[in-house]
Amino acid sequence: MLHAHETAKKKIPTGLSAVSNIFFASGVMLFARNVLLVGLLVYSSGFDGTDIVTMWLITGMAFGLLFVGVSSGLRRCSRGWRTCALTLIWIGIIAIVSESFRLVAAQFQVAAHKLTTELSTKTLLLLLAGLLFEMWQLRVLTRPDVCEWFYDES
Repeated sequence: MLHAHETAKKKIPTGLSAVSNIFFASGVMLFARNVLLVGLLVYSSGFDGTDIVTMWLITGMAFGLLFVGVSSGLRRCSRGWRTCALTLIWIGIIAIVSESFRLVAAQFQVAAHKLTTELSTKTLLLLLAGLLFEMWQLRVLTRPDVCEWFYDES
């Protein structure tokens, strides 16, 4: 069994490295996008509701930093950061499933009123791809060979 100090010496599994890289890239992109938008908002002299929008953007920056922290924690094989990653993945799964149900329910409601809008197949395929991607990350972080890196049984 590996100890926390030994993880730096040994190469972590490829799947774990990939999930860590995904969290890092997502975090950097989220942070950078929101910094850019806050800058544009400040530069543009604002509008009614600027404070609320700024608050949401700063929250997005905080989540970007959280994702970078999760990435670092996964690479260090920290149980706490793994738990955080699993929680974020589950939130993503729940969000995708609830949005899918919402879109399908809205389509049935529209169909009942005989309106002619169609649910986009591309949208459903994109949601399915997102769900499969989240499920893959969940599977990687719960695989026995990856779990061994986070739990010391000695």
